[in-house]
Amino acid sequence: MRDIENYLQQSPAIQKIIEQTRYEGNQLVTGISSSSRNLLTSIVYRNIKSPIVVWAANLLQATQIYEDLTQISDDIPVFLFPVEESLAVELAFSSPEFRSQRVEAMHFLTTGQKGIVIIPTAGFKKLLSPVSVWKQHNLHFTVGEEIDYEGLPEKLVAMGYIRESMVAAPGEFSIRGDIVDIYALNEENPIRISLFDAEVDRMAFFEPATQKSFENPITEVLVLPSQDTVFPPSTITIRSEEINKVINKRIKSVKDETVKQRLTTHFTDFIEKLELGELPENPRMYTSLLFEEETTIMDYIPGNALLIMDEYGRTLESDKNQEMEAADWQASKQYDGIILPKQKMMAEVREIVKKSHHNKLFYSLFQKGLGNIRFIDIHNLQYRGIVQFFSQMNMVKIEMERWLRQGMTVFTLVPDSERAEKVHQTFADFQIESIIKGHDAVTPGHVNIVVGGMASGFEMPMEKVVFITEKELFNKTKKKQPRRQKMSNAERLKSYTELSPGDYVVHVNHGIGKYTGMETIVVDKAHQDYISIA
Repeated sequence: MRDIENYLQQSPAIQKIIEQTRYEGNQLVTGISSSSRNLLTSIVYRNIKSPIVVWAANLLQATQIYEDLTQISDDIPVFLFPVEESLAVELAFSSPEFRSQRVEAMHFLTTGQKGIVIIPTAGFKKLLSPVSVWKQHNLHFTVGEEIDYEGLPEKLVAMGYIRESMVAAPGEFSIRGDIVDIYALNEENPIRISLFDAEVDRMAFFEPATQKSFENPITEVLVLPSQDTVFPPSTITIRSEEINKVINKRIKSVKDETVKQRLTTHFTDFIEKLELGELPENPRMYTSLLFEEETTIMDYIPGNALLIMDEYGRTLESDKNQEMEAADWQASKQYDGIILPKQKMMAEVREIVKKSHHNKLFYSLFQKGLGNIRFIDIHNLQYRGIVQFFSQMNMVKIEMERWLRQGMTVFTLVPDSERAEKVHQTFADFQIESIIKGHDAVTPGHVNIVVGGMASGFEMPMEKVVFITEKELFNKTKKKQPRRQKMSNAERLKSYTELSPGDYVVHVNHGIGKYTGMETIVVDKAHQDYISIA
């Protein structure tokens, strides 16, 4: 794929886009979509020294960009910061896999390293703990160094870890004398730290099922928080008096006496817990109260990063929909006495964009719908999708000949060298001349077979280039390799007896639902028990 990128970036239009990303201001690229945008993102990345953050309109689009970029450029560090678009779902059910991905993305951003991070609109609207608080709760353990043994349990609890007698699942820790076990989200296996007084004497990963340490010790390890928002009890206790004043002022503004009583009862207990150094139930619901400053993922993004705004018009539409849904949910929770009137639950997109001083590259199919944004330059590229051939090689031959007559260079993308040989032979059987890249250099004006991948093929007439995948040729898609999962397998239910009515669950095919109990249904004259999920 690097050869494709090198070939395409010779285009004067692409070179101009790359050159202007080095200047302050907003650029707009119109006319391209889908994989052509992601290929351009990869080319830009390789020609600048800073990281790239892609702002996607919604979670689905962010996931598609993430998966496509990992195919196009498997050597580039690519991260996803996934957040549910429904505020109610995000607060009620925190997907372990999503949580792990968010933690890794946040840590990567704070390092300032070069890479690509994709964030949906809901991710930018999510309220987080201040960057300084997050960094203080990234724990580094090194053999020979001393640790704060007395303060370690409180710090791990603030990081979202749960203390257990024995570590069995990610997000747990245990302390037994001079042995500290931590199952960090960013590691495949839990770590066992042996202490000599307060000094780290030995460290090794261990198997949670048998509790046996692996033979090879390690000298250092990084333990990241088990959640994206850190709530240090000691810091929050200091703010309890100020928080209490805000709560009392908001409650006084409520006219409905029944709701006022519910709020008073709930938040009296809330303040008592804060004063004792304890966190309230579901503290993420009260992030705007617990921290004085409003922090979003934008605050974690390095100042030199290039921000790519993918369909900003759709972003504003997504923001509007999320705000409307959240307003209904907030009204319901306020009536129940759980949240305060005018309590801020999400950040505002326009304010986030206004505060950002990053260089921005906007992708939009059309120039309309972008408001009053000023651009230092507008680049109009051309893009055409590729029709599906469904293995009709005679039609492929006709289309290939048309492209070559127009002076196009055709890139046929296949997943591996074995497929490259087979496709090369198939083309030869139908008198389509082709060259396998790897055996020869890229040949302009010919059909080049390249090992690589992208979500879908496309044509760029101005650049005289065509990309076609096996999806268009044979209706074949590359099987996605499952991403490494650190928590979901560990927390998979072994029996329905682990559930209680009202628990939120995730069905592998149907998504999030609420367990309501067991039901007996007659199927083919036989009585069978089924789990009921609403």
